[in-house]
Amino acid sequence: MTVTPADEWRQMYDETWRLMRDNFWRADMAGVDWATMGDRYRPLLDRIGGTDDLFDVLWELQGEMGSSHTGVLTFGGAVTRRWPRACSAATSSPPGTAPGGSRGSCRASRR
Repeated sequence: MTVTPADEWRQMYDETWRLMRDNFWRADMAGVDWATMGDRYRPLLDRIGGTDDLFDVLWELQGEMGSSHTGVLTFGGAVTRRWPRACSAATSSPPGTAPGGSRGSCRASRR
């Protein structure tokens, strides 16, 4: 069997989108137009170069829900980051490194 990474990433994206749609804790998706969010982030799949990039896209997609209990879990693969890339050093700090030992924070910009 041959696996094409870009096809696999597209399938992972579609499954993530579907699972959130079918299992989010609020039937109204917290007022978020989930179909539009899926369409907004899907074009990024053509620009990713690896699974870490895919995970970034999935984090951003799920972040649109504004829920602290969503994210990406990996099994068998290494993810070296512990916070979204939108948390750049210029705008925020990673968890545990903010002044006073607080958890740190970030806010992804929405266009």
